[in-house]
Amino acid sequence: GAAQQARESEQIGLFSGEENITPDIILPEIIDWPEDPRLKEEFEAIGFYLSAHPLDSYKNVLERLGIQSYAMHAKEQETGAIKLAGMVVSKKERVSAKGNKYAFVQLSDSSGAYEITVFSELLLSSRDLLEVGNRIIVDGSVDGKDQFKILANRISSLDGVASKINTSLKIYSSDASVIKDIKEILTKEGSGSSEVSLVSVCDSKEITINLPGKFPFSPAIAQALKAISGVEDVREF
Repeated sequence: GAAQQARESEQIGLFSGEENITPDIILPEIIDWPEDPRLKEEFEAIGFYLSAHPLDSYKNVLERLGIQSYAMHAKEQETGAIKLAGMVVSKKERVSAKGNKYAFVQLSDSSGAYEITVFSELLLSSRDLLEVGNRIIVDGSVDGKDQFKILANRISSLDGVASKINTSLKIYSSDASVIKDIKEILTKEGSGSSEVSLVSVCDSKEITINLPGKFPFSPAIAQALKAISGVEDVREF
């Protein structure tokens, strides 16, 4: 019958009682990308940030600076002076009837996307800061007459402002060879106001070595330090 034919056949039935043995699939170990390149690739591939937002790692910095999210300001429909932080997503330049240049700049923070208007003088002085992918702080104003429109009055680098905040940084590693790479990253931006120490664990005890001098700090620098082979963690205090 059909059952005997199935047994005699060399074909394996989908619902046969015999167990199919498949070899284990061994995946290669791949080092995760640093946060900035990973988020950049996500945005370019699907048009939005998937795993995190570039400003998420700046949470402590923004709290110290007293900067709230765009959604919080928009919800309260605030008017007058406003301070925001954002990642530059796009910039569209226009020319007024008088021949003056201005731009609509789309920014994004962890709460969503928003737009600011930048007029000629500020556009000229802040052109480098308004490149796509830059993190900036916007001091602006809202008229609130019809829509929540933001006019930029001053634009600053978020990393530049963050580097001037006093903080303490601990780099955890039990590999002495990382010191050279750590020094290269910390001294690349010049002097700063942050104290840095290297922490190693030996026989379940922490040994802390305070690095001489003070260094600039930003979440971007912390990400670069974490990417060093042999660095286990970087913590801000």
